[in-house]
Amino acid sequence: MQTRLKAYPNIESPQEVGDAIGEKAASDVTCLLARALRGKMETQKRGVMITGVNHTSFTVSDVNRSVSFYRDLLGLKLISLGERDPAFSEKVTGIPGAHLKVAYLQARGHRLELIQYLNPPGKKLETRTNNVGSAHLAFNVDDLPRLFADLKAKGVQFKSAPVEVLAGPNKGTLTVYFTDPDGITLELLQAPAVKPPKG
Repeated sequence: MQTRLKAYPNIESPQEVGDAIGEKAASDVTCLLARALRGKMETQKRGVMITGVNHTSFTVSDVNRSVSFYRDLLGLKLISLGERDPAFSEKVTGIPGAHLKVAYLQARGHRLELIQYLNPPGKKLETRTNNVGSAHLAFNVDDLPRLFADLKAKGVQFKSAPVEVLAGPNKGTLTVYFTDPDGITLELLQAPAVKPPKG
C-alpha cells in the first residue's frame, strides 16, 4: 500500500486518488491518505519534532572515579571512555580551549554521559535540589530496601531512608535520594507490587 502511494507524490487531496489509481483502489486508501495529509500539515506547522531522549549528561571532576561509582556500585555498563578532539569540543561546547574526557554508560533503557573538563577546569557548583538548574537522574530498581542497605554499607551517602511517594504518578512507589562522588543527586525508585484482581 505504501509503495503505491509513494508513486503519486503530487497527490494533494483524497479526491485526486480516484483519478490517479482508479476508483476501486481509491476506496481502500482514501482514509489512509487523508490521515497522512493531515499529519503532514500538522508536522509542517509544528516544525522539527523531538523523537526521543538520547542521554543524560553530568559534568564530573574525575571521570575515572565516577565510572567506578556508576559501573561498580550501580551496575551500569561502560560503553566507551576516552578524550575528545579539542577542536570538536571547543566548537560544540562554545568554550575556548575545551578539552574533554568522556564516558558513556548504559543503564536499562537509558544512557548516561559523564564529562570531565581537562581544560579549562570548571567551578564546583552547589547542586542541592532546591537550587535552580540542579538536576537528578532516577533509576528504577526491583528491591530498594536491599539495594539501599548494600550501598549504604559501601559508603554511599543517602539523604534519608526509603520513603513512600504519597501523591502524583509515582504514588505508592518507594523512593530515596543519594549522591555520587561529586555530590550530584540521584534517585532510586521501586514501583509498588501489583495486587492480584479480587475474585
